[in-house]
Amino acid sequence: MKSFFLLLFITLTAYTSNGQNISKDSLLKKMSAEVCAKIKASDSVLRKADDFELQLGLLMIPVMSSYKEELEKVIPGFVFGDQIETLSEELGMDMAMNCPAFLKLVSSNPAFLEETNLNPERTIEGKLVLIQEADFTNIQVKLSNGRTEKLWWLEYFEGADGLVSKALLSKNVTVRYIEKEVYSAALKDYIVIKVIIGITKK
Repeated sequence: MKSFFLLLFITLTAYTSNGQNISKDSLLKKMSAEVCAKIKASDSVLRKADDFELQLGLLMIPVMSSYKEELEKVIPGFVFGDQIETLSEELGMDMAMNCPAFLKLVSSNPAFLEETNLNPERTIEGKLVLIQEADFTNIQVKLSNGRTEKLWWLEYFEGADGLVSKALLSKNVTVRYIEKEVYSAALKDYIVIKVIIGITKK
């Protein structure tokens, strides 16, 4: 019996401790994961929507609202109605880093991407000198100044067929990309990589 109460005490202590350790960042990640799942389920509808930003907001708000009490505990003076816009922006930033479905969706909507500046599209031009195939394929493009840039192929994009067939190899190309923060186990730190979202022959 004594061991039972000891086990109960340890369990309750651990539960209380976990509750006390909850943070704004952990809540954002939970909300981000939930919204990400909703985006995956509604991808085709969102792509066709004329009021894209409104539709995206309608997915995010119920999720944020469900965490209202937790947010009030971890953010001093938090008032949901007053800070929903700021919270939406922070949630969008987290999804830009951790939700491929969100990145794919917003990259197909340049107006929204430019307006929110969540992850602006960038472009480089140069000669495609290497296609390095692996679990995560990367390409290397030699710029006019002699520098070589490495870019990563993490999802399907316009022009990908030219890499599969090697038709673009040794050709001058224009590559559209976004920057993404990923964790490097070797460096034990986060690094920023260039992720391809489009490639065309120049």
